[in-house]
Amino acid sequence: MSLLLIDAGNTQVKLVRWNDDISWPDFSANGFFPGEAAGGPSFAGALPTQLIQDPQAFSSRFLDLINDPDSPAVLVSVVPEVEQILKGILPNLQVVGHGDEYPFPHELQEAGTVGPDRICNMAAAVSAGLDRALVVDAGTATTFDLLLDGVFKGGLIAPGMAFAAQQLARHGALLEEVSFEVREAVVGRNTQAAMKGGAWLTGCGGVQWTIARLM
Repeated sequence: MSLLLIDAGNTQVKLVRWNDDISWPDFSANGFFPGEAAGGPSFAGALPTQLIQDPQAFSSRFLDLINDPDSPAVLVSVVPEVEQILKGILPNLQVVGHGDEYPFPHELQEAGTVGPDRICNMAAAVSAGLDRALVVDAGTATTFDLLLDGVFKGGLIAPGMAFAAQQLARHGALLEEVSFEVREAVVGRNTQAAMKGGAWLTGCGGVQWTIARLM
């Protein structure tokens, strides 16, 4: 049986398929995630989350990406509008929420406010055989979540690297938006190069520094 996994973030809605013959990777042995080439989940496609502004167009394009809307599906979403749309077109949809039992103890003060994406990140670490992990999820936001002795201690939320660069352009009167991409550690000789380099280097550096401080 094929299970459709849907990750609805603030920028993209991504879909992968997980088959019965795929086993969950064991990070505790060698820290290696096998990926699709070694029998991991297969990528089914992605849609821009902004498309939900036209629910009919979003539904149509979403259905074009999947073979069987009646197949079992699991949704992890931080965008309530996506959840509402998908509940209307996927009859066998299971939504990960705070009513679900966590496969780990935690020390959260307000567990109901923690995004389901972060809960799933912790669940993935535990399912992979880990009892100590720092999970970094770099998307629209960059999140850090700490697992110690099998207990979810809490985490940090920062602006995502590409998002921060976009906001700089939107709020800087003389700045234009630039693409977010890998850059060498050299200074830019024009404004666009300087912005690209600044976004990449300070973004990656901030993640590395935070990891070093938390571990």
